[in-house]
Amino acid sequence: KDIMRELLHNTFCKLFDFVKQFPHYILGSNADLPIVGGSILSHDHFQGGHYEFAMARAGVERSFTVPGFEDVAAGVVKWPMSVIRLSGEDTERIIALADKILDAWRGYSDEAAFIFAETDGEPHNTITPIARKRGDKYELDLVLRNNITTEEHPLGVYHPHAELHHIKKENIGLIEVMGLAVLPARPAALNDATVYPAVMLVLLLAACAANWQTFLSGFKGLAKMPTPDSLAILPALGAAIQCIVLLATGGYTGTLPMMTGPAALVLCLNAVGRRLNAVTVSENFQLVSAKVEHSVAYRLKDAGALKAVSQGLAEPHPSVLVSRPTQIFRSFLTNSAAHGTSDKNQQQFAWVLAACGAAAFLFTVISTKNAATAATAMAGVLCLAAPLAGTLLSALPARMMQRSAAQVGAVIPGWRDIRQLGRINVIQVTARDLFPAGCVTLAGIKPVKPEHIDTAIVYAASILSEAGPTLRDVFMNMLGENRSLLAKVDDRETVYGKGYVGWVNKRRVLVGNRALMQDYGIKIPSLEYEQHHTVNQRRVIYLAVSGKLFAMFQVAYQRDPDTAAVLETLHHNGLSLVVDCDDFNCDVKLLETAYSLPAGSVKVLSSDEHQAMAPAVAWLPESEGNMLHLGSFASFVGGLEAASGAAEGEHKSAIVLTVSVLLSCVVGVLLTLTGGLVTLPLPGIVLYQAAWCVLALIFPLLQRY
Repeated sequence: KDIMRELLHNTFCKLFDFVKQFPHYILGSNADLPIVGGSILSHDHFQGGHYEFAMARAGVERSFTVPGFEDVAAGVVKWPMSVIRLSGEDTERIIALADKILDAWRGYSDEAAFIFAETDGEPHNTITPIARKRGDKYELDLVLRNNITTEEHPLGVYHPHAELHHIKKENIGLIEVMGLAVLPARPAALNDATVYPAVMLVLLLAACAANWQTFLSGFKGLAKMPTPDSLAILPALGAAIQCIVLLATGGYTGTLPMMTGPAALVLCLNAVGRRLNAVTVSENFQLVSAKVEHSVAYRLKDAGALKAVSQGLAEPHPSVLVSRPTQIFRSFLTNSAAHGTSDKNQQQFAWVLAACGAAAFLFTVISTKNAATAATAMAGVLCLAAPLAGTLLSALPARMMQRSAAQVGAVIPGWRDIRQLGRINVIQVTARDLFPAGCVTLAGIKPVKPEHIDTAIVYAASILSEAGPTLRDVFMNMLGENRSLLAKVDDRETVYGKGYVGWVNKRRVLVGNRALMQDYGIKIPSLEYEQHHTVNQRRVIYLAVSGKLFAMFQVAYQRDPDTAAVLETLHHNGLSLVVDCDDFNCDVKLLETAYSLPAGSVKVLSSDEHQAMAPAVAWLPESEGNMLHLGSFASFVGGLEAASGAAEGEHKSAIVLTVSVLLSCVVGVLLTLTGGLVTLPLPGIVLYQAAWCVLALIFPLLQRY
């Protein structure tokens, strides 16, 4: 130990002897132990020169005074390694204090910090000294070193670990200590200014080739059919021009940001949106092709039928949605390919963005006379403003709509249908839609003769066995499982809005309301008597046999909570109801009372109106339409709500996209004018775009479908 101390003491002296003779030079010595710099231990190993290392420029972050050495300034240097800087006019006093610090460090151990002065008699602590003259004073930097090893780190705990050996494996010697690391040389090929742009151009062209359909659609969309692909191809075109200009001029310096990465990212997310659209159409096609009974909802266009069904409603410009059963949904694929509502805006934005990119190029090339910088500015504007969520803007709401509608058996092919469904303000429904099973019950029976009660039930059930489900279920349930009691009915006739007429055992049987009985001259109780029995949503059904009143049935109609919630939502969205009713008891007063509907929001079709609309709702082997559903009220309304949710989600996202594109164009132009665009880091551009993308897509994700 004394020999080692004497060696370092002599090193301190030699360092200052050299600096005194050559005060404009610095001089340092490697440490006297292996790993921490001692590559040559057989003789003194000094390194120096007329150079200011980074450590020399580092200041002292904490000063202290050693008793007995008040004339020597001491402090801890603000440096990644542990460095003590001694400064004074007398080199002998500096050396004396350095010896004292060396002695203290040689014997210092701190188990908690994994610092051990020695293990098994092998010393670990030493110092790397560097001397210099600064002004009238001399300085000596003492770098505290430790070369302890472990099984995990056999080359040294305080040495680059194995995962960093591809960067630095050699000892951390004097030069590295002072801040000049010796790292692997840059490959010679990368020193050529054309190599990196060429590689980026090849990769970009590969991405463009993989998205050739996007480019074909995008170019067409600039002039013809609107498409978000027009915006998506602009960054790729700008990045390609940048690469070509850099190759032509050899102007790549390593400081210019290459825009191929952000451009490829825009293409990638555009492809995701296109793929999402394809999956939506495919799954819709599977539902449409399923061999199940379904109906098609479409906007009523027949002028005569439209006038008949909407007369009396509060809608000044009625747009009526009706349904008809069908086997084939015609024009499904054509409707599926319809462009999104926001596509027209994106087409216009593509022209605006292209103009901003061209302006950025012209301004920069005029102001800097540098084509490479101008091409970078143009590509930067295009990559900054082209949205990542272009195709996703319509694809995501459509996908969410498809999944929600599929749960109720509904299919809305595309955005053309969504837009048309959004203009609907009147929908056609039936009595079964408004009063599902269990909502209509028998409240009482009053036969003219008590002994005829069973016969009355059989007559009524037989006539109503092929009637609408609301009344049929009530009377069929009274027979239970014994369907053999039903009598044969001949010449059954439906009198729309009044009841049914038929012949049972050569006796004419009438089942209906007061109007039917009056048409056939049947003597019935007074109107006051009937009104007394039709309070609280109850209605009277008369049964007449052979021209005489046979019995009276009292039927109660109760609101369905789920249907009430749906009707409230429809009313909130401004939709009125046209009821094509197969239940002769169902009238406007009953519906308004049962479901608290405002006056003018519901209409029950008369017989003539029913006949006028019959062709529009009759079965056809194939039919065009805007929505396929199972024919049930839940499927019909569920599809409407899903379409409304998609329209709302896309509308909100389109607002965000509009703001993002226009604001980004302004920011890009301003950065071009200030010269800051060509210095933007690529991660900053990507994060900026990602933030807008998340903000645009959060609305469809949170929207209720």
